[in-house]
Amino acid sequence: MYHEQDALWTKVILNKYCSHLRMRLRDPEKLPTSPNWKAICLGFPIFKKGIAWGIGNGAEISDLYCGQQWNWDLVSFDLPHPIKDKIKAIPIQLHGSGRDTVLLKFSKNGEFTTSSAYRIANKGEEKVTQFHGQWIWKLDILPRITNFLWLCLHGSIPVKGVLAERGINCDKVCPLCRDHDESIVHLLRECIIACDLWSKLEVPPSHMNSFADSLEAWLKNNCLSNVSYKGSIPWCFLFVFAVWNLWKNRNEVVFDNSSPNPTLDNVCLSQAKEYYYCVSKAKQVVSRAVIVVKWFKPPPGSHKLNTDGASLGNPGKAGGGGLIRNSEEGWIKGYSRSIGLKTLTNYFAPFLLDCKSLMARLTLVRVAHVLERQTSVLIFLAKKGCCMREDFVVFDVSPSNELNRLLVSNSNGMYYYR
Repeated sequence: MYHEQDALWTKVILNKYCSHLRMRLRDPEKLPTSPNWKAICLGFPIFKKGIAWGIGNGAEISDLYCGQQWNWDLVSFDLPHPIKDKIKAIPIQLHGSGRDTVLLKFSKNGEFTTSSAYRIANKGEEKVTQFHGQWIWKLDILPRITNFLWLCLHGSIPVKGVLAERGINCDKVCPLCRDHDESIVHLLRECIIACDLWSKLEVPPSHMNSFADSLEAWLKNNCLSNVSYKGSIPWCFLFVFAVWNLWKNRNEVVFDNSSPNPTLDNVCLSQAKEYYYCVSKAKQVVSRAVIVVKWFKPPPGSHKLNTDGASLGNPGKAGGGGLIRNSEEGWIKGYSRSIGLKTLTNYFAPFLLDCKSLMARLTLVRVAHVLERQTSVLIFLAKKGCCMREDFVVFDVSPSNELNRLLVSNSNGMYYYR
């Protein structure tokens, strides 16, 4: 609503539920409301807790911030240095007409994301039981099987035991063996059909003990296995296709009234081999190009500016550095800048807006990502900015002998491969 204040839907909601007439009533919150407005009211405390003001071009704080420096003398009391460092680290747009705006905390660019809102909502609350199955998304397997394994770890596969726990009136007996209640573990490991399949597949000896572990440990141990199956394919591929086909075979029995497949082991083995040899990333040849990385001179008659940043910790004191050199590799200007206390997750919107504003003033613009071996020189200047008291220092010549040695190595064409 804040970012779309001129939108029709925003105007309708505000005029309907935030009018002066409605606000003057004794209990406006008890009046009938739409589901959308109820959801907005429910989420507003989270929104309020997670917002912060982002300074645009500094026009509204021009007395305190002038000439890219903070005038602390105008503050009527002394601020501690850690507070000053945090204020100095606030990104301010130096070019263009950026206005102050509302930003969302815990977001890299200040924009709303569901993950940042979730972190704000759970901040200060009791820790929710963490899900330890992130390894599933890194498996080299079909997406439908990945999703199936994710549901297994969440206990959400709709076997009869799970449906009964959710209040659905159904018979919990396993439709395959008719001897025990059907649970996820029973279906994949304990049912007579599952036992017969694992026996025919001949589980590697190193994984036999895992069949007594919990469901999560059992799945993880076998899905991430590096053991070779009879010298042909990795066991992990055959395992995932086996659990997947156990589920498919069960559904065919329940919904198609068919009999359990007596050759399920052959089906699993053929599918696993086909996937491994034809689709798997493990069999794909990846070609890598070797790139020579070094510093390149600018064209004759032009100059090149290289910049970089550094931080002494996260969060920690941050600084920036840059160097302008000509086509003869001569030092034109260098600089170091103290940025303040920063984290690696600060948003980059003011910086990007400045770049766009400056590029709009140029007649010819070319933006490219170039790998250059100028990093050591720039990191030296950036780390110098982390530790200095001044906000911004310009160097007409190299400030140290160590930096001179780094410059000489760049001039001599030092390079590395990437």
